[in-house]
Amino acid sequence: MNKSFTTQELVIHLTLRCPLKCAHCCVDADINKSEELQYNTVLKSIINSAKIPTIEKVSFTGGDPFVSRKTLEAGIKQATSQGLSTSVVTSAFWAKTAKRAEHIIETLKDAGLKEIMLSYDDSHAQYLEEHFIINAFNASVKAGLIVKVNVVREPNDKIDKAYLTAILDPNDSYKNQLKIFETAVNSTGRAKEDDSVQMRQDRAANDQVYRGSCTSVLRHISAQSDGNWVPCCGVIKPPKALHMGQVDSTSLETVVKQAHKDPVLQWLAYEGPVAILKQITATTDNPLEDADFDGICHACDRLFNEPAHRKLLAKALPNKIHSLTIQHLIYEQIGLNAPPECTQINTNKEQAEVIHE
Repeated sequence: MNKSFTTQELVIHLTLRCPLKCAHCCVDADINKSEELQYNTVLKSIINSAKIPTIEKVSFTGGDPFVSRKTLEAGIKQATSQGLSTSVVTSAFWAKTAKRAEHIIETLKDAGLKEIMLSYDDSHAQYLEEHFIINAFNASVKAGLIVKVNVVREPNDKIDKAYLTAILDPNDSYKNQLKIFETAVNSTGRAKEDDSVQMRQDRAANDQVYRGSCTSVLRHISAQSDGNWVPCCGVIKPPKALHMGQVDSTSLETVVKQAHKDPVLQWLAYEGPVAILKQITATTDNPLEDADFDGICHACDRLFNEPAHRKLLAKALPNKIHSLTIQHLIYEQIGLNAPPECTQINTNKEQAEVIHE
């Protein structure tokens, strides 16, 4: 994905079901959750993405999308038929044996899958032994897929990039196919359950914490497993303030156009939720600082789910419009802002005041 604020990727959260119940799960998924997008809804959303010519990729996530393999395979086929790249995120719970892993991956490769992201870390290791991730990795590289591995780390966790490199590719044989990423836990979803002062401080002190502008909002549009459109990757359980209509009844084209008009979303894209919260609380009795957040998803969760912050946001927004307009024009001039033709910053202050209240 390039750095432009143009919408480039459709993210489909197929289901909230997952056989695992990881302590840090940002969407609080487990096998008993009922949220799931219907087969025809998934295909319709992919077909409609053709109306957004800047969309180049469809990513499938959850929960774990392999719980809904029939829909996953059909979605990959549809996206591929439209010339779109495809990616899927999974824990590899399905890769108990090498033979089974190869069969499943070959089926998805034949459907058109190009990339797989495997999630493995200390939390996942409580449910899956290492051979699951090894089987999934071996099957994926054999099929020629690009493999990404995401390691979400709590302070003092054992599994890191070096650990996974040693078990997956000790001889550096797949350096052109394998990329391993370390990310810090954000206190969202199930990770909020451990809300002790010490844990919050330890997470915030992690040198991998990112507090900059949101690299997802506007660039991604996601169809959530509960049937709502959200103007970002939606890897946290999105607050209602970010819902932009129902997938079954609101067109993707409408969502993209509305998103690029929204000054709050522009603010998130240009400066990020940590910066917003620091600005809107600066003159209050409890000004927030970087150390109050362990990531931008944590900050976004607080910005939209805490009523006091939503009120401060609505109050501050009209005075921010001028700055956002200037930033919008600068990014446009340097080729980083190419929203749909009919969209621009909303300069109606009266309307801007009530957005996301």
